[in-house]
Amino acid sequence: MFWNDPKRHDYLSSLSSTWETDIFDSRSVQSLLDAQQPMKANLDALERLAFMASFDNGRKAIAHATNAQQTLASLLEHPKAWVRICAAMTYFEVGWEWPLQCNDTAAEPKGLEHLAADVEGPLHDKNKDRQLYACISLPSLCKNSWLRKRLLEDRNLRRLLQLTNACKAGYNRKKKEEEGVSASTVALHSAQALTSLLELDESLVPKLLAMGEVVELVNALHNDHDAVLVAALRTLYSLVGYGDSHTVMSRENIVPTLMGLAQRCDDFVAPAAVELVRPIAVDESMRAAFVKSGALPLFNDMLRKPSDAVMEAGAQGLATFAEHDEQAIDKSGLLMKLARDARNSRANHCDGCIRGLVALNAQVPTLVQRALEEARTVSDLISQLRRKSHALPAASALAHLMAIVVTESDAPKYLLNMLERRWFDGDNGEDGVEVLQRILKIGPLRNIILDLGAVDVLQGMVAGENSHVVYAGLQYLREVMKYDDGKSITCREAMIPPLLKALDHPRLPLQRSAAAILQAVFMHSKPLRSAIVTGLLSKLKSRQAAELLGVTTTLRVLSSDEEVRHLVCTDENFWSLSYDYYNVLKLQYDKESPSFRDVYQSVGFLIKCVQGVVSHKQPDDSQWLESAPYEFRKDHNTVQRLTNTLERLSLPLSTLFHALNRH
Repeated sequence: MFWNDPKRHDYLSSLSSTWETDIFDSRSVQSLLDAQQPMKANLDALERLAFMASFDNGRKAIAHATNAQQTLASLLEHPKAWVRICAAMTYFEVGWEWPLQCNDTAAEPKGLEHLAADVEGPLHDKNKDRQLYACISLPSLCKNSWLRKRLLEDRNLRRLLQLTNACKAGYNRKKKEEEGVSASTVALHSAQALTSLLELDESLVPKLLAMGEVVELVNALHNDHDAVLVAALRTLYSLVGYGDSHTVMSRENIVPTLMGLAQRCDDFVAPAAVELVRPIAVDESMRAAFVKSGALPLFNDMLRKPSDAVMEAGAQGLATFAEHDEQAIDKSGLLMKLARDARNSRANHCDGCIRGLVALNAQVPTLVQRALEEARTVSDLISQLRRKSHALPAASALAHLMAIVVTESDAPKYLLNMLERRWFDGDNGEDGVEVLQRILKIGPLRNIILDLGAVDVLQGMVAGENSHVVYAGLQYLREVMKYDDGKSITCREAMIPPLLKALDHPRLPLQRSAAAILQAVFMHSKPLRSAIVTGLLSKLKSRQAAELLGVTTTLRVLSSDEEVRHLVCTDENFWSLSYDYYNVLKLQYDKESPSFRDVYQSVGFLIKCVQGVVSHKQPDDSQWLESAPYEFRKDHNTVQRLTNTLERLSLPLSTLFHALNRH
């Protein structure tokens, strides 16, 4: 991710919660501002502020910082040009009005012409460092309407196009390495600046096309720097679709260039190339040129690559051609090939083919469903649900296809069987719970599975003695309860005893899942509250370490309710436990029991909660329960299984490796 990259917000928003998306500490804003003095600016700190201001959370932090506007305004007339530019960039990104005004209200605001000259000079300079600074500053400065009109003159736009194409293929093999890198960096930021400016002001599109300089962007696609390639592709994407742009693209013979870039099938350049192909292919003559160059087989091949980005690009490419040329898709035979390969037990092949079928179904549903019927795709996948080795990939495929194929089948019956046999635990690195989640999202399919007695099956699993089975039943039940119909069926009196019994198991993740379900039932069904609390209170007499930890934790979670606190405070088992807590708490253990410290701390938290000494609800209890992940059983994990086997052999690794080397 680079400064002023137009896609930077998309990159951050696409990351899962596992990633830390705060790329800087907004708390440092005040110290960066405090480092500035009117005539002695801290340039490093000022550059960091300008960078932070290009992000939403950075802008908010700067806007709310003490004396931020006054501090930056004092630097707008600094003797050094780059100090003035950085201060102005931050100023305009935050959205403040220009503070320097002339006496004549009709004249341009004071200092803006000077600022424009500060940028234009480096932009047209031969020094690459100065060119880079100019390119970085343009998108921020052009958020001011006067500067935008002044800086986006033809000669400046033409210069940006020239800089984008300044990094030729093989350049850094002919020049010094540092010079080549500098040229590529300038090319990257000039292309990004153009893209940002086109997003800021759509009137630039006809202006750029009329200048006849788009050839510079097309030529920029012939170089060795991937970042420059992608930036140039995105700039061209901003131009496509306006007026005579297709004629310009055709004249520059862009088709073979884009096909060559898409054939890389990498995660970076190929998706950007296909993204540009799609709007260009709206034009009939250009679409014919792409088909002649082998676009459809290429998109089909992309669906077989082990990369989500490449598979998605291939699927969307096919969908675009299907939208505008249904006959070409039908004649190509790709649909039948995709329908057959969707039955493939090799996960990456199957996933890509299904992704392609789903994308095509949005454009040519009749052709897709005909191909699925002729290839017997759905029926073959259903038959694979009977075999453990194929069940999970088949269920994953059906979860996608059931959304586009309405059919009565035996699939729900076999999916219910997979629940009971714990085949959604996953195997060989597969995330079975994620497949179950996608299946349950399909309302009609979920309704049938529930009508077949899914909750009864899960209740039986929770009531069992084997902790692995109980744990799986609880986790599957949590997924079912994410939906109102599943929650309504689960909230029944017969479910309470198995859930209370599950708290006895000496396995913390299992107890967390049981506590989470009990909390959900308590919140959803008032008639069941008494049974839950009474059952938990009766278990307070136990001194089994694991059971006591589970019960006290669950009661603490429920103690936000005033009635629960009253029932706990008036229960003799609670007072007996309190007496032992403050005197001698004797616990019974087995080999998997939690530590005395954990149990003692949990009992203490409960006592303080119900007595109002601390908050009635621990602030992180809900998060603690919600974020409890499902830890797959050990015998389903290949690495864990191998490790356990070696442990049972009790052989030193050196002995094992020595024996292997002998053979």
